[in-house]
Amino acid sequence: MTAKNNVLQFNIILPILFFACITRIAIPPMIGHPVNFSPIDAIALLCGAYAGKHSRAIFITLLSVWVSDLLVNRIALGHWVLFYQGFYWQYGCYILIALMGGQLLNKVKLVNLIFASLSASMVFFFISNLGVWLAGTLYPLTLNGLISCYIAALPFLKNTVASDYIFVAALFAIFAVTHKVKSRVSMESRSQFVK
Repeated sequence: MTAKNNVLQFNIILPILFFACITRIAIPPMIGHPVNFSPIDAIALLCGAYAGKHSRAIFITLLSVWVSDLLVNRIALGHWVLFYQGFYWQYGCYILIALMGGQLLNKVKLVNLIFASLSASMVFFFISNLGVWLAGTLYPLTLNGLISCYIAALPFLKNTVASDYIFVAALFAIFAVTHKVKSRVSMESRSQFVK
């Protein structure tokens, strides 16, 4: 990836991330606060696919999550929460998903997007609920406790999968269209100078 292309992609990613974070704050009140209906997995996949270096993808993803968490918690709880209990399990999921985005989406195709979306949902489901179980406050630290934790979390998986498919489709489509338009405008402006 050339430096110019990298800057172009970065300039496209930032407004998309801003929009996605705003939807994380705005959509839940509009549709009755569905738990786990969020663009964060899609943000992580998009950053992994297009932000360039892994470190940049992880940084942008975690910054997006943290800022939107601050705002969501401020709105929901009425005060600022820098980090909530067990945040590291979820943030760890987002790091893995961003890294997956870099690997799975080297060639962005529909099949890869479908697979990456479902994989992101599964990574989030298994790791975040493992964290819930390991906290030891809701379920005993036994095999039966772990199984009970995963069974209790199944209703939330539906929203995670649905939101991942919806937001991955939306964010990657917006990126593709915007990238094509900006590339065309950039080529046209360069051709004017050549004449």
